[in-house]
Amino acid sequence: MKPLPATSPRPVSTRSALGLHGGISLLALGCVASMLAACGGSPGAEIVEVYDCVLTNCKDSELLSTDALSPHAVIRGEGNVLNISAQLGQSANLLTRVRLTGADRFFAQTSSQRIELRDSDGKGSSYTGSLTVSAEEPSLSIVLERRGEQHVNSVTLPKSFSVLAPVGPVNLGLKTGKLMVNLGHASGSSVDNLSSLRCTRKDGSSFSGGRSDNYSLPFVIENVNGSPWVRINTADLDLSLNQHSSSLDTNAPNTSPVQTCEIAVSWRVYRMGSTASTLSRHSTVRGERAASQSISYDARL
Repeated sequence: MKPLPATSPRPVSTRSALGLHGGISLLALGCVASMLAACGGSPGAEIVEVYDCVLTNCKDSELLSTDALSPHAVIRGEGNVLNISAQLGQSANLLTRVRLTGADRFFAQTSSQRIELRDSDGKGSSYTGSLTVSAEEPSLSIVLERRGEQHVNSVTLPKSFSVLAPVGPVNLGLKTGKLMVNLGHASGSSVDNLSSLRCTRKDGSSFSGGRSDNYSLPFVIENVNGSPWVRINTADLDLSLNQHSSSLDTNAPNTSPVQTCEIAVSWRVYRMGSTASTLSRHSTVRGERAASQSISYDARL
């Protein structure tokens, strides 16, 4: 019998070993770490990538059809500078992160400028860039380029705005009933907010955060002399703050009531743009401006 030819062991990548594009158990992660260490390799970077993709279910764009790709872009106007951040998903799946691979690229363009968006962290979690413009309401397109085709998503940003009333920090009590805020924005644009909190409870305990948790102050839009104003009902605000407080510790169902809060509000006026019909219908492009306001809330007043 002829001896079998000698073969060198094939290198095993973490991605192929575990099928990175699917779910991975913690046991599998441990096995890969042991395997790489036994082979004299350092598991650190590979394991970080694998663990990250366990949470987000990473996929490569070149393996997906065009109509399954969902770009999600936000363009934040700060003066004359447009800061752009774009992500790529798969259809309506919020937990899937699609990384640009092959010849697929993101570009941002105006009528006179075009830049390629760059991978901000090397993992495909976001693609960023910035452009300087002169128009008050600039139009911008986010282009997904693949296989020689341009898939264009466009939006026109609103004008810059500021909090016109009330001017300066606001003291707000529960018994006040409501707070009216004039952002000076034009009708036809939408409004939302992200807010940071530093709060104390009646029992002396405290909590902070908010913006990182995507906390938003409850509000409604009210027409005042033909202009849109923001109305914050204090009863709704108090309820919202207490619900957020309780959500921070689900093991304590009888959380002490919120007593005071320092609230840093980022009001955002935005417009949603149009997306390419060739891409997933779940694609989005948003142009926004922001302005800040400080509110000191006291439930005792």
